[in-house]
Amino acid sequence: MTNPYAAPDLSVADTPSVPAGPGHTNVFALNGRLGRIRYFTYVTLAVAATFGVAIVVAVVMVFLRVPQSIALQVSTLVPLAVTVLGAIAGLVFARRRLQDLDTTPWILLLFLVPLVNLGLMLRLLFGKGTPAHNRFGPPPPPNGRREYILFACALLIMVAVLSAPFLAAGINERG
Repeated sequence: MTNPYAAPDLSVADTPSVPAGPGHTNVFALNGRLGRIRYFTYVTLAVAATFGVAIVVAVVMVFLRVPQSIALQVSTLVPLAVTVLGAIAGLVFARRRLQDLDTTPWILLLFLVPLVNLGLMLRLLFGKGTPAHNRFGPPPPPNGRREYILFACALLIMVAVLSAPFLAAGINERG
C-alpha cells in the first residue's frame, strides 16, 4: 500500500531548469521579454491610440456643441488621462525590452537624462536581444505574419506623423 502523503519520488536532476522553447508574448504582461519588432509596434500603436482618443474627444465635443467651459476641461483631462496610461504602457514595454537585452529595468531611469534617453531609445529599438534563455525568462517567440503586418502599419503611422508638418508647410507655402 502506498502512502498518499509521501514525498514524490523525483530527483532535482530530473526537473528541467531552463524551458526548452521560446516564451509566449502577452501584450499586457508586466514581465517577460519583448523583441524589437513587437516593441516598436506596441509603442507606436500606443502613441497612435493616445492621439486617436484625443481626436475623437475633440470631434464628439464639436458635434455635440459642448459649451466652451466644459469643452476646455474635457479636452484637457481626457487626453491627459490617456497620455498617462500610454506612458505607463510605454514604460512596461521598455522594461520588457530591457529584459530581452538581459539588462536591469532600473536603466529606465536614464529616460530622465536628456540626450542619454535618445541613446537608450536607439538601444531599445535596434539592440539585439539575448538569443537564448536569460535571467528574465525564455526568448520571445519568433515573429509571424501578424507581427510583420502590424509592424508595417506602425511604420506607416510613424512616417505619416513625421511627414505631416512638412506636408502642412508645403500646403501653406502654395496657398
